[in-house]
Amino acid sequence: MPDAEPEKPRPPFQFSLAGLLLVTVMVSVLAAAFGGMLRAHAGSLSTPPGVYRLMAVVSPLAVLIVVSLWYSAVRWFKRRGR
Repeated sequence: MPDAEPEKPRPPFQFSLAGLLLVTVMVSVLAAAFGGMLRAHAGSLSTPPGVYRLMAVVSPLAVLIVVSLWYSAVRWFKRRGR
């Protein structure tokens, strides 16, 4: 197939501001959960430690749900604009 166009080189991976914000939020929530568990282990916390364990487990799932909804909304708006 000599008539085929050569493939364009792929641009290097770049972070978007939204992606950076998402990673920052996820890391900060997990760090808060870890800090709460450490304080609970030291005995200087009035909140039950189960709250922080739950937050550490649920926060990545919540981020995945939010990202999925965001991409679905973007695709819907692109299809609607045609």
